[in-house]
Amino acid sequence: MKQRPTMVLLCSAVSFNARPRRAGHRFAPTGGPVAQEARRTFPRRRVLPFPPPKSFRGLANPEPEAPMMNRWLCRLVAIAWIAAASHAGAQSAGVDVEGRYEVLQPPQLTETGDRIEVVDVFWYGCPACYRFLPAMEAFERDKPEYVEVRRLPAVFRENWIAHARAYYTARLLGVAEETHRALFDEIHANQRPTDTREALGAFYERHGVDRAEFDRTYDSFAVESLVRKSVLMQQRYGIRGTPSVVVNGKYRVTGRLAGSYEDMIEIARALADREYEAQRASN
Repeated sequence: MKQRPTMVLLCSAVSFNARPRRAGHRFAPTGGPVAQEARRTFPRRRVLPFPPPKSFRGLANPEPEAPMMNRWLCRLVAIAWIAAASHAGAQSAGVDVEGRYEVLQPPQLTETGDRIEVVDVFWYGCPACYRFLPAMEAFERDKPEYVEVRRLPAVFRENWIAHARAYYTARLLGVAEETHRALFDEIHANQRPTDTREALGAFYERHGVDRAEFDRTYDSFAVESLVRKSVLMQQRYGIRGTPSVVVNGKYRVTGRLAGSYEDMIEIARALADREYEAQRASN
């Protein structure tokens, strides 16, 4: 019985509104000295006037959710950084092709059907073609299935004709692939002159070709026609020097614009990929 006045005195010292507010599950005092002291000690947070559902607790009580928001921001920043780094890495790993090739006007017909045609324009007596040869050989080894490489011997002078005739003779006899590098080596590594019919016949004879068959094919109308066609396509492609690469009858790639033999191949590869994607989109 003695405790009741004390409780009344304490309750009178702390005044409440007629409709007390709830902060979560606690009563929030609004007036009186004790209430003011309570507000100074325990600052009131921005809350909803009712216990919020789980999906809205971030709005009702944002402060505990701040660490979670910070974690999400960190994740977003990390993802953006990784994406930017990947893009930059792709740009630096690849080769920029823009402005490093020429567009043929008009485009020329290809001879490889549905495959993307890459034409290697060369001359056996060309030192630059010999230095370019390893890059082209590497491309031929790992090229995509949708790419086909075709060779075109260039003829700028009369003494280039013998090498063009030799290449087409070897192609008709079925030994062009196995003797292509060998003839380059014979000229540039071994320093043996092979710019006459007799010297070329002796070279191919050493590589297993019957000499009489070589001479007959070398002088044939078929080889003469192929050499004439080679000169015509050289003009249509606008070839001004060797080595040059023509992609799908539309683009000409040269060392002057590409900058290096390796870049010539990478640019040709990128253009071939572009042509393939355009071909797929149109089908």
